[in-house]
Amino acid sequence: MPTAITLLTAAVLLLPSSSSSPSPSPSARECRPGETGVVVDTRSHQMHLCRAGQSDRSFAVALGSGGVGKQKQGDARTPLGRYGLGAPRGSKNFHIFVPVG
Repeated sequence: MPTAITLLTAAVLLLPSSSSSPSPSPSARECRPGETGVVVDTRSHQMHLCRAGQSDRSFAVALGSGGVGKQKQGDARTPLGRYGLGAPRGSKNFHIFVPVG
């Protein structure tokens, strides 16, 4: 298992057009071919754990109360993009914590 994986949001898989709302990924494109990472489909509120381009497991996730497309700190929106993930570690609050960014 790699020590660093990538967090992707669905909007990264299909680049948004010039409109203000991001274009979500269809469920058939959850994982990129050959890629290991975490993909969040913002439309279906699903997180997919991908290994070698295949979805191993999926989980329901919540997004920021302000929706997606973070503009500034405190706007309660979920940021979209590609983010590196740090090594998982134990956490009293979350059982396992994976640093993002």
